[in-house]
Amino acid sequence: MGTIGDISRKFGARIFVVLVCLAGVLIGHADRVTAHPAPFSFVDITVREQQVDVAVIVHIWDVAHEYGLEDPSVLLDAGNVRRMVTGLGEVISGRLSVLVDGQDLSLSTWTAPELLVDRQSIRISSTVMTVGSPGRLDLSATLFPYDPNH
Repeated sequence: MGTIGDISRKFGARIFVVLVCLAGVLIGHADRVTAHPAPFSFVDITVREQQVDVAVIVHIWDVAHEYGLEDPSVLLDAGNVRRMVTGLGEVISGRLSVLVDGQDLSLSTWTAPELLVDRQSIRISSTVMTVGSPGRLDLSATLFPYDPNH
């Protein structure tokens, strides 16, 4: 017959084994979650005297999804970006609304896509002149409808 200490050690060892097995079962049945790595796509707005600058930095995963590219890494080459990423400004314009003092800011002229390799992103920007100094700014966006986090 064992002592109380021996019984406690055996019981503790059995509980440990059960917990390890339970953890293995739970981990084995966990659903996979897929998302692209940071940094994320975002809008950067700078308000100046009689001018509003809008820059949209788009992660290559979002661009690849938008253009039907299977491998986002092809967009880490500036030549590929120039050839493949056409009309991104028009896409963004249809999904981004900026109001300045209640008036729609017409984002119709965008820069050529600029590759930001270190961010794994592409930047486009637009500058719009305003009448007077902007006061109130309202922003509404669904940049990439395939992903509700955008």
